[in-house]
Amino acid sequence: MSNSVAGEHGEDLLATSQAGPAAVRGGVLRVGGYLFGAALGIVSAALLFRHLGVREAGRYVTVMTLVALFGGLTEAGLSSIAVRELSASGDPRTSTLMRDIVGLRIALSTVAALASVAFAAVAGYSSLLIVGTALCAFGYVLQNVQVTWAAALAARLRFGWATTLELGRQAFTVAGIVVLVLAGAGLLSFLALAIPAGLAVLVATAWLVRRDIPLRPRFDPAVWRRLLREVLPFAAATAVAALYFRVSLILVSLVTDERQTGLFGASFRIVEVFITIPVLIVGAALPIFSRAAASDPERLRFGIQRVVDTTTIFGATLVLGIFVGASDIIAVVAGAQFSEASDVLQIQCLGLLGAFVSAVWGFALLSLGRYREILMITCGLLLVNVVSTLALAPAYGATGGAVATAIGEITFAVVGPFVLNRAIAPQRVSLLPIVRALLLAVPFAAFALVGGVPPLILGGFAAGLYALAIWMLGWLPVDLVKDLRGA
Repeated sequence: MSNSVAGEHGEDLLATSQAGPAAVRGGVLRVGGYLFGAALGIVSAALLFRHLGVREAGRYVTVMTLVALFGGLTEAGLSSIAVRELSASGDPRTSTLMRDIVGLRIALSTVAALASVAFAAVAGYSSLLIVGTALCAFGYVLQNVQVTWAAALAARLRFGWATTLELGRQAFTVAGIVVLVLAGAGLLSFLALAIPAGLAVLVATAWLVRRDIPLRPRFDPAVWRRLLREVLPFAAATAVAALYFRVSLILVSLVTDERQTGLFGASFRIVEVFITIPVLIVGAALPIFSRAAASDPERLRFGIQRVVDTTTIFGATLVLGIFVGASDIIAVVAGAQFSEASDVLQIQCLGLLGAFVSAVWGFALLSLGRYREILMITCGLLLVNVVSTLALAPAYGATGGAVATAIGEITFAVVGPFVLNRAIAPQRVSLLPIVRALLLAVPFAAFALVGGVPPLILGGFAAGLYALAIWMLGWLPVDLVKDLRGA
C-alpha cells in the first residue's frame, strides 16, 4: 500500500509545503460556502418559525435535536477516523478500510434511527411526532453515509468539491422549506425534508469518489468488532460530545414549559449553525495534523499554534457581532414573538467562542491518537453540562439552559491545552496569543449598551473595529495573511 495521499496529478500534497496553503484555501472555501448556505438558512428559518409558531417550532427543533442526538451517540467518530487514517497511512484507492467503515456506519445509523423513534414513543410524543422522527431519522442515515464517503475528498484536500456538496445540501433544504411554507404544509412535511435532501447529495458524492474508494459497503461483524475495539475510546468520546452539546435542549424540554423550550430552541438553532464553523476550519487542517503527528512533531506544534491563533481571532470577531446584534438576529430569524430569546443568545454565543478554541484541541488530540484523553475530557464536560442544566433550567428556564451550554464549551477550551501540551511535550502550544486576543475583544462588547442604532449594525461595527485592531497590531500570522490572499 502506498504511504501517500495523492494530489490531483499523483503528487503527495500532504508532504509538500503546499499542504498548508491548500488547507487554508480549503478552510476559506468550506466556511464561505457554509456561511452562504447559512444565510439562505436564516431566510428559510425566518419563514419556518413564523409559519409554525412558538409551540410547533419548539416541537420541530426538539425532533431535529433528538435525531441528531442519537445519531451523534452512534457516530463513533468514523468519518474523522477515516480522514486520519487515509491522510496518515495510505491511498484510499487501494484500501478496504472504507468498505468496513461505511458498512459499520450504516449499521450504527440504523440503530440510531430506531432508538430515536423508540425514545419518542416512550417519552409520550404524539403519533405525528413519532412518524416525523422516523422520517427525519431515515434522512439522517442517508446523510451519514454521504459524510463517510466524503472523507476521501478531505483526505485528498479536495475541499472545493466537499464545499459544493455541503452547500448543495443546504440549498436543497432551504428550497424545500420555502416551497413547503408557500404550500402551507404542516410539521410532518418539514421533518420529512431530510430524505430527498440526503438522497440527492448522497448520489452526487458517490459519483465524485467512485474512482477513489470502494463504494460497496462490507457487512462483516467480526471486522466491525476489531475496528470498534481499536477506536472505542474515541467512539465513546464522540458519542459523549454529541450528547453534551444537545443534552441541554432535551433537558430544558423536560423540566420547563413549551414556551421556554421554544425560546431556548430559537437561540439554540442559531448557535448550532455557527458552531459548525470551527469544525470546518480545523477539520481542513486535520489531514496535515495527522501526517505531522506521524512523522514531524515540530510541524505539528507549529500547525496547531497557527490554527488556534487564527480560530480564536475569527471566533472572537464572529461572537462580537452576534453578542451586540443579538436582538436583531432573533427578530430576523424567529420574529417578535421570540424577543425574549435575545438574552439567551448572548449567553450561548459565549460558549460558541469556547468552541472555536476547543475544536483545535480536539482535532489535535485526534491526530495524535489520544482517544482516551478525549474521552476523559468529554465525559467530564457532559457531567458539568447535565448538572448545570438541572440546577439552572428549572428556576431560570431558557436562560439557565444557555448558561449550562456556555459553561461546557468554555471548560473544554480551558482544560484542553494542558492535556495537549502533555501529549506533545517537549513541544508546547503558547496560550499568550489566545489570551491577548480575547482580552482585546472585551471593550468592543460594550457596543451592546449603545442605544439609538440598530443592534445588527452595531454588531457589524464592533466586529469590524475589532478585526481592524487585530490587523493593525500585527497579531495575524504573516504566512496566514499571504495564504488568505492566495485563497
